[in-house]
Amino acid sequence: MFSRAAFFLVIFSWSLIAIAQSDEFNTRKLGSQWSWIRENPVNWRFTSTELEIRTDAGALEGTSYNNVKNVLVQDAPAGTFRFETKLSFYPDSMFHNAGLIYYIDDDNYIRVSRGIYETSINGVWMEFEVNASAIMDIVNNITAPVLFLRLSRTNDTVFAATYSLDGITWRLIGQETLRFPKRKARIGLQAANGAGILATPKSIPARFDYFRFAVTGVNDHAVPQPATSRITGNYPNPFNPTTTIRYSILHAGITTLEIVDGFGRVIRTLTSEFKVPGMYTAIFTATDLPTGVYFARLKSVDGITNRAILLLK
Repeated sequence: MFSRAAFFLVIFSWSLIAIAQSDEFNTRKLGSQWSWIRENPVNWRFTSTELEIRTDAGALEGTSYNNVKNVLVQDAPAGTFRFETKLSFYPDSMFHNAGLIYYIDDDNYIRVSRGIYETSINGVWMEFEVNASAIMDIVNNITAPVLFLRLSRTNDTVFAATYSLDGITWRLIGQETLRFPKRKARIGLQAANGAGILATPKSIPARFDYFRFAVTGVNDHAVPQPATSRITGNYPNPFNPTTTIRYSILHAGITTLEIVDGFGRVIRTLTSEFKVPGMYTAIFTATDLPTGVYFARLKSVDGITNRAILLLK
C-alpha cells in the first residue's frame, strides 16, 4: 500500500510529464503552455477568432540562416501523437511560408508549410533538417487561400505530413523516418519571409484558426496523391558529388528531367525525350557546383513535379 508521501510523489511526477494542449485561439490570450522563440511582439496579435503571425525576415535552412522570428511552441510529449491547424494565408512572393513546426533546435526540425519556394513552386511542403541537412517533400500547385495542415509522429521516428482542403479528406505530402538527436522536442506554429537576396521583404499575415493536438499517429488513412508521373526519390541524399534520381512515367509522352537552382535557373537537363510508362533512373553529377539545395524537376504530360536534393561538399 502506498504511503501518503508516495501518493503525492506520484501525482507530482505525473504533473512534470509534458502534455500538449489544443488551443482554439478564442480567448485573445496565449495559454501558459506556449512560449516564443525570437519573439517580435509587433508582428503577432489576436483577431476575434484567430491568432495572426505576420511573416518576417528569417529562415532555418542549413547553418547559414537560423533566424525565423515568432516561432510559437509548446512541449511535445513522448510517443505517438499528431497536431494540426487551419491556416488562412495568401503568399505572393518568393519564400513566403507559414504552417506547423516540430522543433528541437534550428538545425533539427520539421516544417509543414504552405508557401512559395521559387518561381515554379507554389504549394505545400514538408521541410526537414537533421543536423543541419535540409530536404523537402513538395506537393506543387496547391494554392487554396485556406487549408488544413497536419503532422503526425509514431514511435518517435516516423513522421507523416498531410494537408486537406476541406478538413475531411487528407492527402499525403511526405512520410519520413527521421532520427533526431534525443533532446526535448517542441511543437507549434511559424510564419516567415525567408532569407537571402531573393527573399521578399513584404510582410503578410498568416492567420491560424486553431492548434489541435491528439494522441494518434501516422495511421490517419491519408489519401495518396492522384497517380501521376513523378520523382520517387534520389540516393544518396545529401550527396557529393553524384546521386541517382528515380522517377516513374505513368503516361507516354515527351519527358524532361532537369536540375534547377534556388533562382529557378536550369542547371542541367538530364533527359528530354519520348518515354513510355515505366520506372527510370538518371545520374546527376555536381562536381562543378557549390553546396546547396537544388531541385530535380520532372516535366511530363501529367504536369510538373519537383523534389529537393541537397549537395553537401
